[in-house]
Amino acid sequence: MDWTEFGLAIANGLLPIVASLLVAVLTALAGVAIRWLHMKTGIEVNDEQRWALESFIAEGVGYAEEQGRKAIKAGDPTPEADTKLEIAVGYVIDRIAESGLPTMGEDAIVRLIEARLGGNRKPGEE
Repeated sequence: MDWTEFGLAIANGLLPIVASLLVAVLTALAGVAIRWLHMKTGIEVNDEQRWALESFIAEGVGYAEEQGRKAIKAGDPTPEADTKLEIAVGYVIDRIAESGLPTMGEDAIVRLIEARLGGNRKPGEE
């Protein structure tokens, strides 16, 4: 086994753990972002709706990232950040419509997603 195979084996073993931790952190950040949204816009959501919206945002971010991974595996260029943001926003809008939650403007959804993504960046990362 060479170092590349060893590195891939380690990465494949750690990826599920890192992904689980990332979802937990993202869910917490979504709660903060939703409270901020309420303060800024006055949109009222109960605890069940808040949980659903936080879940939709986490799912949207994960879905957009998965589409990026699929593109890379297919040999396509990595989607730009704006493209992944559009994918995540579209996902969240669809899930909100399916669930019967009060509709939100696309700008508000973009802010929630960006708040979640911003919390995942390392210092100095753009």
